[in-house]
Amino acid sequence: MGSKLTDPGNSCAGFSLVELVVVVAVLSVLAVGASLTTGHANRAQNDLRVFQQDFKRVASLSILGRETRGLGITPQGLTHYLRTDDGWSVVGSKRAWRGSVRSQTDFQSNALRSPNIVFMSNGQVSGFSVSFEPDRGPSLTCRLDEATGLSCE
Repeated sequence: MGSKLTDPGNSCAGFSLVELVVVVAVLSVLAVGASLTTGHANRAQNDLRVFQQDFKRVASLSILGRETRGLGITPQGLTHYLRTDDGWSVVGSKRAWRGSVRSQTDFQSNALRSPNIVFMSNGQVSGFSVSFEPDRGPSLTCRLDEATGLSCE
């Protein structure tokens, strides 16, 4: 009564498989591009998080083990050290940074393989400043604060 029925043989209704594949491919490319962009922005945050975790772990190990430990910070990565009777020995393997990192420390050693942040068994830590440089935006910096310990901003 006034309504028209469509022809069930009409091939114009719906999407073809090719159209669906093209849409999925375009969305996939956009998703990968967005994740790569986000990954670059978070390099400094990830490096900062790694440094904070390792700082706390080495500080705890130094106090609990009643031994002198250290962290070596270079533009290439982060290395753990243990002070032995023979000098400094590397503990584990170097952790590479994902982004750009710069450090300034109070402890300067003449030895090639030695830390630049030293943790004493009594809880004292040598002074330092470590900057994590993002691809864009302000750098993130961690330093030793006498009152609160590790301070990152």
